Amino acid sequence: MAAIEIPDELASQIEHAAQRSGQSRVAFLSKAVSSYTEDLEDLELATERLKDIGERTSLEDLRKELGLAD
Repeated sequence: MAAIEIPDELASQIEHAAQRSGQSRVAFLSKAVSSYTEDLEDLELATERLKDIGERTSLEDLRKELGLAD
């Protein structure tokens, strides 16, 4: 387990949020940090994929390919 220092106001907000969610502070913070790190990993992956332009297909061509053209 790691110990961190946080401002009193934030500690109070965390305490109230944990109480409202019916969780302990530790459980609440663990889930929050886990969610945040997963979001960062997703963002990094999406950013890398945007850099790789690769082959593109227009919406019109995709509709034709799928038999959805008007």
